[in-house]
Parts: sequence; structure tokens; C-alpha cells
Amino acid sequence: MAEIAPLSLPATSDRIVEMIVSGGLRDKKILDLGAGNGYLSMKLGNAMKNGGLDVKQALRAADIHPENFKYAEIKCEYGDFAGRLPFEDGYFDIVCFVEVIEHLEDQFGCIREIHRILKPGGTVYVTTPNVLNINSRIRYFMSGLFNQFNLLLHKGMPSVIDWSGHIHPISYVFLSNILKRGGFGDLTPNRDRSKRSAIAYAALLYPLIRIWGYFVFWRMRRSYPEIFAGNEDIVSNVNSFSMLTGRTLILSARKGLNSHS
Repeated sequence: MAEIAPLSLPATSDRIVEMIVSGGLRDKKILDLGAGNGYLSMKLGNAMKNGGLDVKQALRAADIHPENFKYAEIKCEYGDFAGRLPFEDGYFDIVCFVEVIEHLEDQFGCIREIHRILKPGGTVYVTTPNVLNINSRIRYFMSGLFNQFNLLLHKGMPSVIDWSGHIHPISYVFLSNILKRGGFGDLTPNRDRSKRSAIAYAALLYPLIRIWGYFVFWRMRRSYPEIFAGNEDIVSNVNSFSMLTGRTLILSARKGLNSHS
């Protein structure tokens, strides 16, 4: 079977596969949601075959444009990210949501749908450009635009392309909030790799960021102690060296064992 060219950064998909494989694939039902042309599905399928598993039984895919899916081992189903996904409650052990959420209008609704289709104890892996890395913070300070988020087309503008780009820059802080509101817990941030330029910038600015961040969060703790207490896990990561240097944010979250929808 011919290799499928990735539509997003291959290191992001490769890191997701590595994380999933490290937790074991046997008896897992996995969904590639927002599957695109099937690069991640192909990588997951290859890992399943290497483990002697039946890809058709273990892996499913869905996308708003299923006609673009090229991984022949499974069929890609139509999935409307703005509506109800075509899967029953509590079906999947793992949902991969790679480089999709920044394209959506209703991010909260889609995360609630992912929560619905996961089994209690199931895991979602959400990835998005890391707008909190130091390069992106500097670009935003200088221009008002995060890395990988530019001026957008809007109604009434002439266009020669069908533009469906990055419409929502979403940082680790706000993605964590969406997941928590959607019923998820055990949030764990990760990254695909570190940017070399970000390491250099962060080494220079890290002390200033840590000091400034300390005073900002100190004031929040004094003014809103209950809200701060519910977000201490986020605060501990938001200005970490990993967050400042990571290229792509990978955030895993777990559905509670007592959740049923």
C-alpha cells in the first residue's frame, strides 16, 4: 500500500501513535476523528497489524469530507463536527482529535460529543498549534496574531479558494477549560517536539516570564481563590519550559469512570 502524505505535521501524528501504543492496543476501539486523508489512520493501522490485531475491528475514522480519505483498510464515515457524531454512546476507548479543533466554530459542542461516544475511563487526545510557545507569544506581542493564525476570509470577500483554515487560536489554558466543562479530567499536556528557535528565546526570557507570571497568578489567587484552586494544575504548566518551547500542544484527557454520557 502506498504511503499517504500527511496534511499536518507528521511528528504530531507519530507522537500520538507512540503514546497510544505505549498504553497498549489490545481490546481497544479507536476513532480517528477529523481523519483527513488518512495519514494517522494508516499509522495506527500499521501499529495494529504489527501487534497482530484486526484493523477493521479496532479502528474507525470520520471526517466532514470522507471522500478525501485514502487509507483503504477501513471506511471513513461522515462526521458533522457541528452536530451529532454517527456513533453510539460509550463506544470508543480512545478518540484522536488531531489538528481539528482550531478549525471549528463550536468547540464546546464537539468536545461534549467526544465525551458522549467515549467509554467511561476512555481517553481523548486533542492537538492544536501551541500558541503559548515563546515564538507565538512574541509574534502576538508584535503583531496581534499568533503563529499559524493569520487574517481570515469573511462573508462578502471575493475568494478563489475554498478557505477553511485556522479560525480559533486556542491555548492550553482555554482548551483545558473546554475539556473540563465537557466532563473530562486527568488532563495531561504534552508536545510533539521542541522548536530550536523557541529554546533560544525561552532561555533568554524564561526568568522574566516566570517572575511576571508569578505576580499575575498571585493576584488571581488573592482575588478569586476558589477559581484559582480549581485551576492550579493549569497554572503549574502554563509557563513551563516545555510549554514555552513545544511546537504542537498535545492534550490528553480522560472521561470519568462514573460518567455515562
